[in-house]
Amino acid sequence: MADDPNKKHVDSWFVSSQPHEYEYFKTTIKKNFPSKSDDEVAQAILYCRKALAPSEGRAKLAECVNKQLRG
Repeated sequence: MADDPNKKHVDSWFVSSQPHEYEYFKTTIKKNFPSKSDDEVAQAILYCRKALAPSEGRAKLAECVNKQLRG
């Protein structure tokens, strides 16, 4: 799979499968949706990780997760 040519430098170190990155990302998303449970946030992240290529970066993943949690 080729890397996204539009990938920003800030995304270049982000790998959502790394436990520390996942926890940080989940905590950040949870701050935006305090009424959602940890399981709901985790399910949205899992769905979006399957839907997006890893090279698409943090911004696209966050956008997808936010959309999932908004319903």
